[in-house]
Amino acid sequence: MATDDARESLFALIEEHNGGMLGTELGKLDATALPYADLGRGAAASCAAPLNGPVFISGRFRSGSTLVWNLFRHVPGVTSYYEPFNERRWFDPAARGDQVDQSHLGVTDYWVEYDGLAE
Repeated sequence: MATDDARESLFALIEEHNGGMLGTELGKLDATALPYADLGRGAAASCAAPLNGPVFISGRFRSGSTLVWNLFRHVPGVTSYYEPFNERRWFDPAARGDQVDQSHLGVTDYWVEYDGLAE
């Protein structure tokens, strides 16, 4: 879906078709709990040498890359940037908007890591 409005319309249509079940199930999720809370803990002891350089991960559309980004985003000491070449220019509050794709569970924003950065 190319626009936020189209995604919201599709989400509403699916919600209506399922008799509100999707929203009910999503409402049971604890959005404040970290998915995989132990991610990144204990791994350093098993590494021969710590990794200090940048790691770039690229994914195709609808491949789960937002989930991977969100997991790394919650690892202490890691900065994870969401779609740095996205046309919404996450670092620019005037251009990025304030909407989040409802299908990205546990995501409340895409831009907090960009706050304070300039072009």
